[in-house]
Amino acid sequence: MRTLRAIAAEIVHLFVDDGSLALALLLWCAAVGATNLLIPAFSEVAGIALFAGCAVILFANVVLTGRGAPLLRLRVARRLLHGEVVLVVALLALAVMLLAFVSLADEVIEGDMAGFDHAVVMFFRHGSDLAQPIGPAWLPEMVRDVTALGSFAVLGLVLAVSLAYLLMVGQRRIALFMAASVLGGTLVSTLLKQGFDRPRPDYPQMAQVFTASFPSGHALLSAVTYLTIGIILARVAGERHHRVFFVAVAVMLTLLIGASRVYLGLHYASDVLAGWSIGAAWATLCWSVLLWTEEHHRAISARAA
Repeated sequence: MRTLRAIAAEIVHLFVDDGSLALALLLWCAAVGATNLLIPAFSEVAGIALFAGCAVILFANVVLTGRGAPLLRLRVARRLLHGEVVLVVALLALAVMLLAFVSLADEVIEGDMAGFDHAVVMFFRHGSDLAQPIGPAWLPEMVRDVTALGSFAVLGLVLAVSLAYLLMVGQRRIALFMAASVLGGTLVSTLLKQGFDRPRPDYPQMAQVFTASFPSGHALLSAVTYLTIGIILARVAGERHHRVFFVAVAVMLTLLIGASRVYLGLHYASDVLAGWSIGAAWATLCWSVLLWTEEHHRAISARAA
């Protein structure tokens, strides 16, 4: 019993004292998300499990290390004041987005999104004619230009230019983070499309498509790429309104690209919502890992000094 207690205390000491509360939360969020993807029925209790797990992570420090609750509260508050509040909020947002994706996927599998999807498509059409989108004659052409911003070709070019600049200014670690984020998002998109294999809408489509429908690859990858770039630009911006501007532009591009897919009849609305959810979740996960590594390295440097 003492041996098990000592092992548990060391684990808590690693993640809560020497490491990070955010790391423990990250691991728990990842576990809940992975379980949701493997067992969609678990989504009904995933929220309770998430917050219960977070409470256990904090409470375990008191029980297993023998420290008092007031000391724990001081330690938690000190970490939050030193910047980990951003990580905790990001991880909670990650959990919400994962739950949203799993709920959407469950509804799509059961066929409960058909009415919603059809209503959204009809919102973008004249009367009951599926071949006639709303707006003037030039609008579909403009929307096709917008949707191209989320294509593999454009996103690949944006990624290449961004990586080249980061390497030129000596930001190799940030460049590696960006490459891993976008390429990992591409892999996630491909695996999910193959796994769900949802047919494309049988509406008149205004562009060619070659892959499955769920989730929307344009929505997913634009969220990953543009949100990652927006976050990186916001980190180097000096003024707060500059940071807000970069993130707002990234969000706007992501929303416009996703909406363009529905307008052109290339995706159901549920495809786009799922793409936004999992794309933003993946970008948030990568960003959280980056922030945690930076905080961890700073903590190690401070102790060494």
